[in-house]
Amino acid sequence: MRFLRASERCRAEQVHRVGNGNGRSRRRTVARWVALASLTICTGLLSASCQREKKDGDTDQAKSGQTAAHPPAKPETQGRADEHAARVAAQVMDAMGGQKAWNDTRYLSWKFMGNRQHYWDKWTNDVRIESNDVVILLNLDTKLGSVQKAGEQIVDGDAIQNYLERGYAWWVNDSYWMFMPYKLRDPGVDLVYGGEQVLSDGRPADVLTMMFESVGLTPRNKYDVYVDRESHLVVQWSYYKDRDDPEPQFTAPWGGWQQFGKIKLATQHGRGQDWQIHVYDSLPRTVFESFGPVQA
Repeated sequence: MRFLRASERCRAEQVHRVGNGNGRSRRRTVARWVALASLTICTGLLSASCQREKKDGDTDQAKSGQTAAHPPAKPETQGRADEHAARVAAQVMDAMGGQKAWNDTRYLSWKFMGNRQHYWDKWTNDVRIESNDVVILLNLDTKLGSVQKAGEQIVDGDAIQNYLERGYAWWVNDSYWMFMPYKLRDPGVDLVYGGEQVLSDGRPADVLTMMFESVGLTPRNKYDVYVDRESHLVVQWSYYKDRDDPEPQFTAPWGGWQQFGKIKLATQHGRGQDWQIHVYDSLPRTVFESFGPVQA
């Protein structure tokens, strides 16, 4: 199987989500929602994956990411947060199952907006992405991978790199929609408590404002993350293209929280699609090494 490196740059396209929480933005069309949701984000939350360079002497085994036998340790450093924001973020993590449960969770799959299928070995950062007639096998750390289209493995170097870059951009965007609440204290994130607000259904929520320390290709982005004061789960987020913008470009729900293995994940982000979320105790290596149908 031929492996090539995807470009180390992330796509410069901005993340766009779903309309604003006010009446005007809620009237934006569903079609606009889906189109915006599918665009790419590359922020500090995932910037570490954009920065690793290949070292001389890397073995094929290291390239394919097959050496992990235990969960990666929690990062030694966390992003900055004021005391109140740090407390709310800790409550969110505990409500979802806790840091250890997240670290111990290895194999996950989901279908972004009912469309792109992802399989992720979180310990090795091997991923499999299926979109229409394309299958991409990629390691997020080494940026090495291979591609099949319409049942045939691609052998042209430029074409492989193009698809690996596209697959990486898909993964960055689609995984952020799945796992953002687990990334609140990632290195490079500035978290500020923004006070309490009442949601449209009358529930009180704590607001966490996320900004970034000059990391990623869109360091001026900002997010408001709404945390239900009773459940301590994220129930909504708002996206600002620039941290100085007075109003968000859009707001999207986080709902339908369910237990998957040791952790909780949101299953509803609008539109009612089935994200087909799964957490596995194990997956065969062929999922990440072979183009054949997945036997999960």
